[in-house]
Amino acid sequence: RSMMNYKERIRLYAFLMLVFAFFFVFFFYFHPITLSDTDDWIFLTHHRDAWPMWKGWNPIRVFAEVTIPVISAVSAMLFYPITGNIFVSLSIGYAGCVAVAMAGLAAALWEMIRKKHSMMTAISICLFFLLCHFWIFRTKYQDNDYMLRTADACTVFFYVISNLLNAILVLWLEEDDELIHWNFGSNRYAKKSLFL
Repeated sequence: RSMMNYKERIRLYAFLMLVFAFFFVFFFYFHPITLSDTDDWIFLTHHRDAWPMWKGWNPIRVFAEVTIPVISAVSAMLFYPITGNIFVSLSIGYAGCVAVAMAGLAAALWEMIRKKHSMMTAISICLFFLLCHFWIFRTKYQDNDYMLRTADACTVFFYVISNLLNAILVLWLEEDDELIHWNFGSNRYAKKSLFL
């Protein structure tokens, strides 16, 4: 990243903002993530500790069960005064989470590709990769399936965002050799701590 010049950095940030904007509009306007079943309502307010709970129900499902109520509460506080509709407010927050995760995936993929290819080649490959989330399921003119589709709001956090974060970590491991080789003389403790 330090080798990027100013123009490259601006192009990368503009590309990532476009990725965020596309997925935000897609998951807020075209295919909104809304509360639809009992699980959504339960996890909306179900608060738990942010570590595995011994003898608890789903003892290691920490990420989703912590994230859903936090994003729901923040969305209600930030967007409800503007929209006046709690369901729209929650949809904004949920769409924003998926959009951030997809922008993060695009950034991680770009970072890995950019080591061996030009800026525009890396962006082109990233765009192709993102579009494949829709193209590979295209079988008819309309009402096609897409890769990030789920049955309800809670499975977005349990499966989609969790898998996107795992993909980001795999790309990060692939791109950064320091994370694989634990050289204790290295001063990269902050990065390794963040990874862990």
